[in-house]
Amino acid sequence: MKRIVVYILMVIFTIPMMAQKSNKREFSQRLFDAKVEQIAKSLDMTKEKKARFIPIYKEYSEEMIQAWNELVSTSGDEMEQLKFSMRRQERSQAIRLKYTDRFATVLTPAEIRKFFKVENEIQRRLKERKNRGSRHTR
Repeated sequence: MKRIVVYILMVIFTIPMMAQKSNKREFSQRLFDAKVEQIAKSLDMTKEKKARFIPIYKEYSEEMIQAWNELVSTSGDEMEQLKFSMRRQERSQAIRLKYTDRFATVLTPAEIRKFFKVENEIQRRLKERKNRGSRHTR
C-alpha cells in the first residue's frame, strides 16, 4: 500500500512539468490509474470486480472534478471563504450520495464505506502534496 502512495506522490510531484494539454491528459490518466490501483488493493478487489468498478469510478471522478472546477474560490473575507468551503463540501456530498447506488452494483455496503475512506485519504495526501509544492514556488 505504501508503494502505491509513494507512486501517487511521485506522479503529483511532476505536476509543474505538465504544461501542455496532451501531457495534462496523460498525467490525469496516470493519476486516475494510480488511484484505481490504490482503491482496488485496499478493497482487495478481484480483476472482475475492478473491471466493473472502473467505469463507474471514472464517471464519478469526472463529475467530482467538474463540480470542483465550477466552484471557484472568491477572494472574499474569511466568512466568504468558509461559505465557499461549505458549498464545495455540500456539492461533493451530493455527488457521493448520487453514486452510492451505482457503486452498490459492484461493492458491498462495507466496501463502499471503505472506498470513500480510502478515496478521502488519497485526496488528503494529494492536497498536502500540492500545498507543499505551492509553498516552495512562492
